[in-house]
Amino acid sequence: MFNKDRLDKLDARLEAMAERLETVGRRVDKLDSSQARLHERLEDATAGGLVSGSEHATLAWLLDHLTVDEIREFLDAALASSPQGGRPDRIVVLAALPPRRRDLLIGELVESRREQLMLDACDSDGVDSLDQDLVDRMTDIVRQKLAIDGRARVLSHIILMTHPPQQWPAVTAALRATHTGRGRAVVDATSAYLFGQESFSYMDQEGIRHFLRDCDREYLLTMLNRLDPVTRGNVFACMARRAALMTYEDLDLMAPPTFADREEARRVIGDIVRALIEDGKVILRDDVDRLLDEFDELLRDDGEGP
Repeated sequence: MFNKDRLDKLDARLEAMAERLETVGRRVDKLDSSQARLHERLEDATAGGLVSGSEHATLAWLLDHLTVDEIREFLDAALASSPQGGRPDRIVVLAALPPRRRDLLIGELVESRREQLMLDACDSDGVDSLDQDLVDRMTDIVRQKLAIDGRARVLSHIILMTHPPQQWPAVTAALRATHTGRGRAVVDATSAYLFGQESFSYMDQEGIRHFLRDCDREYLLTMLNRLDPVTRGNVFACMARRAALMTYEDLDLMAPPTFADREEARRVIGDIVRALIEDGKVILRDDVDRLLDEFDELLRDDGEGP
């Protein structure tokens, strides 16, 4: 028998969704003509001047509502640029946006997918369900003659929107295996974006635990160690905060085997504990003490002393 409170909450949620659908419907009516104009701009725009003001909002709205199947269609159309016409395709245009505007757009895209990303992270059956067809399409983006940062940002937001977090290592490994040189640098930059603290802020407790348990441990550590020390510490703190970790085993999962120096090790574990305490999470003092002792032992093994 269903719990009445849960049914009431579900009722309220359905009502909110119905209201949102009505709002979206009204926006669709208003945006029909601007969508058509924007599609023309997407095909005819030069690399430097795509969107501003209301056009940016329209582009964000369009991409905001893409399903996975529609993303495939988007990629098909984007990668089918016409050499005769010399017009930039949509991926080129997106990658050519000024960094701040591109980041804003990608942030909007990811935020719109936040709830589904959490559900996917909990429900996915792991790397066996890797969407190879989508990965194959993404390899074409890696090969385009754009700045590494632009391609990496585009790839990272596509992966964020189409694959649950524990599949990120498998997706990027599949891309990396087929590229060398600048192409591999693009994939590595994509991995760095995916393993940044912003990405982990979109996972819930179960999502992060699935991620830590299912992803390839060595690959995860390799990616984290490519981040600068401050970002790496922020990643660990963010993961701890989102996962509400409360046991030594959980904390130990997040501890990389080596650090640049004693100061970095102290700062990272301090960030983790501080994040938990600031968010009011209950953690066991003994667990923290054991983790600190392990760091001390690790550092003594490196000859630094207590």
